[in-house]
Amino acid sequence: VAAAPPMQHDELGQLILSEEEQLSGTPLEEQAFGPRLVPISGAMIAAIMLFIYLTAVTCVRRGTNALMRCLGGFKLFSRMHSMWPLLYILLLLHAPARLW
Repeated sequence: VAAAPPMQHDELGQLILSEEEQLSGTPLEEQAFGPRLVPISGAMIAAIMLFIYLTAVTCVRRGTNALMRCLGGFKLFSRMHSMWPLLYILLLLHAPARLW
């Protein structure tokens, strides 16, 4: 990484990258546990979206099989879909620092 060529000069000033964003070779622990915990929030967003998607299936909502009836059926669907405010907050925190 140290031998990588420098980033091409932005003549038009369209990228507007900070010094930190222009650096290459950031250590793994700094990437994973940076100032906003982007990888962790990304994994949480993906997990919540997966749960919302899986509970939207008809057999879960209606509780047509024994497992879904045991897990709650429509109540499970309702609980998972009521997590959208958390999802929205995580999406805002996951946004690039340039937006803030």
